[in-house]
Amino acid sequence: MTVPHATGVETVPEADHAPSSPTTARRSRHRVRWLGAGVGAIAVLLTVVLAKAPPAANVEVRSPLLGHRAPPIAGPSVTPYAFTSLSSLRGRWVLVNFFATWCVACRLEQPQLARFAAEHRGGDVQLVMVVYDDTAANVKRFLATDGGKWPAVLDPGGQFALDYGVGQIPDTYLVDPNGIVVAKLAGASTATGLDRLLALAKARHL
Repeated sequence: MTVPHATGVETVPEADHAPSSPTTARRSRHRVRWLGAGVGAIAVLLTVVLAKAPPAANVEVRSPLLGHRAPPIAGPSVTPYAFTSLSSLRGRWVLVNFFATWCVACRLEQPQLARFAAEHRGGDVQLVMVVYDDTAANVKRFLATDGGKWPAVLDPGGQFALDYGVGQIPDTYLVDPNGIVVAKLAGASTATGLDRLLALAKARHL
C-alpha cells in the first residue's frame, strides 16, 4: 500500500523494498569478477597478437639526400669485419643501416638483414651498420649471438644520424657505386624487399 504525504506525493513504505538476499549478492559479485577476468584475458591476448604482428616493411620514403652524394661515414668497425670509410667502398653498392640493440623493430629486422648479407656475401653490395645511441659492447654481443657478419660503426654524438636526417630507427639508405644515395627505407626491411630494391636500382643505373 502507499502512504500519502502532506505534499501530495505518494511514497512506498520501506518494507516494500526488500533487500537482495546474500545469495543473490554473491552471484552478482561472482559475475562481475568473471566479466573482469574475461576482459583482462582479451586484453592480454590482443597485446600478444599485436606484439607478434610484423611491422610494415620496406617502406620507401623521400629524403633530401636522394640523388646527392652520401654524407661521409668513417671509423673503425666494432665487429671483426673491417671498415674505414664509406668512400673506401666506392665502386660497390652499399646499404647503410642505422641500428640499436634497444630498438624492437631493429631486432625484428636483424634476421632479414643477416639473410640478405649472407646471400650477397662476396658480391657487389656491402651492408654497413651505423650504431645509433648504443654501446660497442651491446652491439658486439648482439651481432655475435644473432649472426651479423658485417661492419658496425659507432656514431659518437649522433653526427652521422644528423647528417642523414635519421628521425627514428631502423633507417636504411641505398648508396650506388658512385656514392649517390638512391633510396631510403623507413622502418624494418625484409631480405626479399631489399633484393627487389637493389634490382630496381641496378636497372635504373644501367
